[in-house]
Amino acid sequence: MFSLTQDPIDSSSLTSQMSNPQAGALVVFEGLVRNHNEGQAVASLEYESYSDLALLEAEKILNEARSLYDVFEIQCVHRIGHLNIKEIAVWVGVTSAHRKDGFKACQYVIDELKVRLPIWKKEYYLSGDATWVNCQQCSHTHHSIAKEDYYEKQLQISEIGEKGQKILEESHLFVIGAGGLGCPALTYLATAGVGHITLCDADRVDPSNLHRQTLYQKDDIGKLKAPIAAQRLSQMNPHIEVDYCSDRLTAENIESLITDFDLVLDCSDNFTTKFLVHDYCYDQKIPLVQSSLYQFEGQIRLFDERSGGCLRCTWPEEPEASCTGTCTQAGTLGAVAGVFGSLQALEALKVLLKIPTTEETRILNLLTFESFSLVQDRDLDCPLCGRSATLIPFKKENYIRKVKEWEVSDRSLQNLRDYEWVDIRLPEERKKETLPQPALELPFHRDALMPLEPYTNLDPNKKYLLVCSEGLRSRMLAEQLRTIGFEHFYSYGLD
Repeated sequence: MFSLTQDPIDSSSLTSQMSNPQAGALVVFEGLVRNHNEGQAVASLEYESYSDLALLEAEKILNEARSLYDVFEIQCVHRIGHLNIKEIAVWVGVTSAHRKDGFKACQYVIDELKVRLPIWKKEYYLSGDATWVNCQQCSHTHHSIAKEDYYEKQLQISEIGEKGQKILEESHLFVIGAGGLGCPALTYLATAGVGHITLCDADRVDPSNLHRQTLYQKDDIGKLKAPIAAQRLSQMNPHIEVDYCSDRLTAENIESLITDFDLVLDCSDNFTTKFLVHDYCYDQKIPLVQSSLYQFEGQIRLFDERSGGCLRCTWPEEPEASCTGTCTQAGTLGAVAGVFGSLQALEALKVLLKIPTTEETRILNLLTFESFSLVQDRDLDCPLCGRSATLIPFKKENYIRKVKEWEVSDRSLQNLRDYEWVDIRLPEERKKETLPQPALELPFHRDALMPLEPYTNLDPNKKYLLVCSEGLRSRMLAEQLRTIGFEHFYSYGLD
């Protein structure tokens, strides 16, 4: 909560209001009126504000801090009017589980308030003089850069120039995923001057992300990616607007999230999202740039009204999630993700600037530098773009997977104790997360030739819960076992 007041700030009363038995830390900042500034003897201060705008922007800052840091509550009070020496000008209080997040959230709020709020300070000196003081100079995070200086080098490119830069500034892009592909794509779109970027990512920063997801740092581990990425991009380019969504993109919310965008970038890492986004963008006639990786290889494709065949012309039905390895299972290299994320950004910029590009799927092996293109002709029987399309118009019901009776979604540990747990994760996965109860460890790989005897030899009179990180391998294994008659196996994903 943020408020403006002309009355003296009662720090004790505000601090007592922050009481929270769950909090391990209470961080309080008091900004005091001092008797000097830059060699001048100060007698008093006066603050003026554009109150309506200040209240809106301050609440936005507090919400950003809540998203970036693990805190319980943030309150801030700012004085306006005339203040004497030693009076409190601004008060910030933060409660958190741990002091580190409390300190960081408090500093974030203070720095952002100084830069962004329409509040002006006038200093009165003992000499009788008075002057307005720019509070932004007090912030270590603010630097003023003219647009023409920021974009100087790319303005020299004939395909861009001032006209092209204006097009970029007026564009609004939606980017799905702020991970290995999303970080480089977002960085180069932001620094190129795309005027409004909305990014969508529901994940939190994991230690294994840091080697390739360059928008994050060690201190970000465990925090939501989306608000951190938005903040870092805004710091890179002060001339653009970046907002974010920390919800997972699904068939339930895609129609409300992706509206009135000039282009969509799909930087996700799973089939479900890729097919959902592809079909929705086709229905809405929104240009889409997709990319995907597998170790040293990757592919990139632009889908728009000029495209030949669509994704469904090649894959009429969404493949099983387990048919290819994820980054966790197959591994990935940061430089490879950087190349293909950068290519996605470049492809998006070409579309916005109407620079000719190819409609083919381009595949590149960065280990050998071999590359080739695939031309997909339109399939007349395609369920999306064919003569008798069944997926147009877009209906969310077509994308909600029916959960099978042996897929356990109950998160109650008490109910889950009815099963014998079998941990099928790999040893390196187990190091990251410990199961809440003992389990038999029988790692399962996606290899179809892997023998099933370690599982079929288990006691047939017990119910076994196959547990993996995301529920993909456990579903695949449970289905294999049930197909050959072992119906006492069930699937469960930790995430």
